[in-house]
This record gives sequence, C-alpha cells and structure tokens, in this order.
Amino acid sequence: MGPQVRVCVLLAALVGGCQNPKTGAPLTLADVFEPLRPSTPAATAPADGGESFSVAGDAQTPRTILQLHFDVLRTQAPVGTFSQSDKIWNHLDEKVVPAELAAVLQKNGLRIGRGKMSAWHPIKAILDLEKAVQAFQNGITLHNGLPLTIELDQRPQDQSPFVYRPDGTLRGLRLTAGMNLLRIEYAIPVTHPDSVLIEMMPETRLEAPEPRLTVNGWTQRPPVRPSEIFRELSVRMLVGPDEFVAVGPSSAVTMPHTLGALMLIDQVENQPRESVLFITPRVIRKQIKPALVSGGG
Repeated sequence: MGPQVRVCVLLAALVGGCQNPKTGAPLTLADVFEPLRPSTPAATAPADGGESFSVAGDAQTPRTILQLHFDVLRTQAPVGTFSQSDKIWNHLDEKVVPAELAAVLQKNGLRIGRGKMSAWHPIKAILDLEKAVQAFQNGITLHNGLPLTIELDQRPQDQSPFVYRPDGTLRGLRLTAGMNLLRIEYAIPVTHPDSVLIEMMPETRLEAPEPRLTVNGWTQRPPVRPSEIFRELSVRMLVGPDEFVAVGPSSAVTMPHTLGALMLIDQVENQPRESVLFITPRVIRKQIKPALVSGGG
C-alpha cells in the first residue's frame, strides 16, 4: 500500500471521500487494508491456491490470530419513539458523520451516531422507561474478512425505494423479492490495533436467478445472490474499544418509500414499530499452538 493511499485513509476515515489512485473510484476498506490476517511473519501460500498458515522461523512460537466479534442489539418500539425524539440521540455523537452526509441520510430516513460505553447506562434507562420496547440480541465472530450483513426483514418483499443521493438527485428503483440488510465492512488499522474501522451502508439482497442447465446437464446456480448496495450512502468511522454505534430512523421514516422506512419499520401484530440497532465491534486476539499453525490442512 503506497503512502498516498495510507495517508488518505487515515485522514479520511471519519470523513470519507478519497479515491483509489489506480481506478479513480471511491476507496473502500478492501482497497486499503487486508483485515483479519494471521499475525505471523513470512506466510506462504500452498501450490493449490488455498490458504496456508505455514511460516518461516521458530516453529515453537505461538501465533496470534485476529478475529472480530460484533454484538448487535436491536430494540423495537412504536413508531415515533426514536424517530421523533432526541432522547437517546442526545447521548450519542452524531458529528462523527460529516454534516453533508448526515443531512442526506436524514432525508433517506436514517440516523447514525457513535457512543461511549459510559453513555449506555442513561440510554438503557430511557429504554426501560419507554412502554412496549422489545430487545433482541445476537453476536457473531468473524475471521475471514467477509462483510457482516445484518438482516432487517423477516421475509423478502417487493419494494420501490426512492433514494436521495449526495449530488442532490432522487433515484427510484424497483426491487423484486428483496431482503433489506445493513452491510458492514471492517478492518483493524495498524495505528489503532484495538479499534475497528467500519464502513456501513444499506443493502438489498435480491431474488436469486432461476438455476439453469449447463451443456452437460448440470444445474448451475449463481455463487452469490445479486444485491443492490447503496455505497453512496456509506458511513465510515473508527470505533474504539469502549465505543458502540447506533443506527436508527430519522423523522423522514414517515415517508413510506425511504430506505429508513423500508429497513427499520416493521408491522408487528398489525402495528407499525421502528427499530434502533446498537452495534459493538470488538477485536479478539487468540494465540494458537504451533501444531495448528503448521501445515496446509
């Protein structure tokens, strides 16, 4: 990685806007970091192209494997509890999102902030006082560098979102049998080894194409389902070891075709309810024995 890209991402991690010097396209985390690689010297690749953890040097020295764990708490409440009130947002730092991007997200029905763990106690007290608040918690540990996708729908649905874009234009789409997701790409910066650099964006996973027969009579299915990734609405931020991120609805969720309304509004027992996601990423370092490091198994 050249110095131009390194400086760009370190300075722009909280503001975005850099471009890949080779392609001219907006930088993604995959352009800058190789996340979650084993912390070992001189790793070698096997002849068959698969991943190997064989290393040169002292075979008796334990190796460290980096993993990321994400805790995701989803809270649901009657519409207006979060979107029409600043109660929880007063305890979060929304300036972590650049003002122009935050305004665009607001139009799209989305609101994002970063909080310190010390802010969780007053937020939890507010949630405990609200009526009909439900919470669902899940956790996942990742070690392969693939994006984390949080499913926000119970079932696929046809939808026609209208997306307010940063250039001031309005884009309309027709998405068939789509599942709304929150996509999170991530990396561990070398300058902040206990923090996680994340990039969040809406995504709609689309209906898989029908399988087709090949000339040999085998049924062929696409390896990856197609999706609509709204990368122009991505938010990049550094999350420290004592911090978490909140993603919730803005006041614009009253407009039914905004992304926020489609992602964060559900019908529960014929009553509309809105959600806020509290996401806590954590870096995990695990030492493994040389026997587990050696060999290409």
